[in-house]
Amino acid sequence: GQRLTSYVHVFGGVALPDDPDGPDYQYVIFLDNGRSKIYQSEYAESLLCIRCGACLNACPVYQNVGGHSYGWVYPGPIGAIITPLLTDIHSAAPLPHASSLCGACKQACPVDIDIPDMLLKLRADLVAEHDTPFSLTAG
Repeated sequence: GQRLTSYVHVFGGVALPDDPDGPDYQYVIFLDNGRSKIYQSEYAESLLCIRCGACLNACPVYQNVGGHSYGWVYPGPIGAIITPLLTDIHSAAPLPHASSLCGACKQACPVDIDIPDMLLKLRADLVAEHDTPFSLTAG
């Protein structure tokens, strides 16, 4: 992964009385984007992701096809979990199947997110809702 995630920003705040210039007000707006729903589910651990890219770099599938090959914003193995949860599990149904489940992503994750287990749970959810092609469920 990267030494520092590219999503970290530092804000100075409003100008103090002795400052010659600076903003009078500072507004902070938090967008949930459905994360509260994920936080209350069995997939809450996925929200611990710091977006370092370690799982993406370790995954044999994504090493060969690239991070955004499947057309979603969140790349790699963690994206195969977060994307179906944020959008709709049915619109992103192929993503949980885009993994060999070798465990390299979990070993590489600095936060120790159990990505393979969550991918299996998502696959089970899709099978239970009859949204998995027969070719992926035939054994």
